[in-house]
Amino acid sequence: MKALKTITLTAACLFSANSFAADVPQVYDRGLDADTRIYAVACPQGGMASVTIRFNNMDVVDPEPVSEDVVRARTGNKRPVLPTINEVCIYPISDRDQFCTPKMDIQKAALEACR
Repeated sequence: MKALKTITLTAACLFSANSFAADVPQVYDRGLDADTRIYAVACPQGGMASVTIRFNNMDVVDPEPVSEDVVRARTGNKRPVLPTINEVCIYPISDRDQFCTPKMDIQKAALEACR
């Protein structure tokens, strides 16, 4: 009887964990093409959408204060160049048109693409 309770509770926990995960779009990184990172989005209701993030690599940003010795060791006397997000474009699965926005989190963009 105790084994039956254990198996039942374990199955209930696994089922509830899977049901929560089914409501969230899955985001897959498809790589970098020049200055654009491409994501494929698998929507919970079925179908695929796309999200692209275009970067601007020309901005020089100092992410945190570090000593000059560390900067020289990392970059060979150059300051680190970090990409900044220029725009996020969403290609939804519905009949809506593609649209771009200046900044958006990838998870929010995936949810918007699956609407």
